[in-house]
Amino acid sequence: MFNYLKTFRLVYETRSFSLTAAQLFVTQPTISHQIKQLEAQLGVQLFQRSGNHDVEPTAAAQILYADSTQLLATWQTTTRKLEATTQQKSLMVVLGASQTIALTLLPDLIPQLHAQFPQAALRIKMMNSQQVLQQLQAHQLQIGLIEKPVVANGIERHRTGGGDARPTGAHRRRHGHLVDP
Repeated sequence: MFNYLKTFRLVYETRSFSLTAAQLFVTQPTISHQIKQLEAQLGVQLFQRSGNHDVEPTAAAQILYADSTQLLATWQTTTRKLEATTQQKSLMVVLGASQTIALTLLPDLIPQLHAQFPQAALRIKMMNSQQVLQQLQAHQLQIGLIEKPVVANGIERHRTGGGDARPTGAHRRRHGHLVDP
């Protein structure tokens, strides 16, 4: 459909099926076929054709030409957005959690994280608290969730406020984050 609209716009601008065919590197019958298909789909005649290859746009063609500019721009914006979502999904966030946190907080936290950061793909690693801390320090995790109150150089620690499953301060600094309830 959008290729037909592009063809239509070029015929409208050149007022010629032959010139349009030459510019698109296709045959003139291909252009005629595409315009006929578009006319059939829309249920209107778009061009008045005369015997000497002159093509005049109809009132319907004038409306379609004006509106097709916005349609094609919207389509292009939409396809760019869709491409961006697939590119952004490559953002991998590795989250390490102690066994207790993985069983108690993660079931509620993961849907919240997906809703808040739809462009991120989460990878969850379950291990003990010391391993979470070690992997944060080794840059193998971006976020660590443990129940032990530990302090380590290069690790920013945030409390969630008891049983609250939402970590505060989700900003990565020098090494990583350690969240404890």
